[in-house]
Amino acid sequence: MTLQEIINYVDRKFPNSETDANKIIDLNRVYDEVFIKLRRLTNTYTVDTSDVTVAGQAEYDLPTGVQIEDIIKLEVETTSTSSEYETFAYAGLQDEISYRQVFMRGSSATKYYLYDDEVALTTADRTIRITHHVRPETFVVGSLDAVPALDAEYHPLLCYGLIVELANQGDIPYEDIANYYQAKFDEFMKDALMDLEDRAAFIGNEQRQQVKEWF
Repeated sequence: MTLQEIINYVDRKFPNSETDANKIIDLNRVYDEVFIKLRRLTNTYTVDTSDVTVAGQAEYDLPTGVQIEDIIKLEVETTSTSSEYETFAYAGLQDEISYRQVFMRGSSATKYYLYDDEVALTTADRTIRITHHVRPETFVVGSLDAVPALDAEYHPLLCYGLIVELANQGDIPYEDIANYYQAKFDEFMKDALMDLEDRAAFIGNEQRQQVKEWF
């Protein structure tokens, strides 16, 4: 479904006077939730190698659109001419920094610190390899012909979620409608997650436990 088709479906099931611009704002919120749950469950990730170390520099820019929570693994090339990498642990997951090589949150949401024995790396031009989860694109009202980057079978989740968002707005929310479509959303999401779990043999124990915690 295109964004326009999603909006048309929502307007047919729940007539409303909200502008398309505001619907897209709400849809982005729903899309973010659905995309992260479904795509992360199937281990969708990408690898960024666009940055290199700078001697004496501790803070680096995260890849565009990536948050530190998205990082699965961060590695640094052992030498500037090798293909071997050393893994840096995320210090934010440790009660005490017991690892020699760590990365942690930077001075802003778009940056991170990289330390070796609590000091900046002293070597230059070593490739930094960041493996990270993928985040969804942001929809805009000027491109209603865009298609969400989810399998078409999961698009009803976006329809149900948007109806819930719209029905819960205003001074007098349409609680019956919101509750009805929230139940449809929850049941569809549960079935989708379990279906993906059954189909994806490579899902690890941590991700299986995540599915159980959601429901």
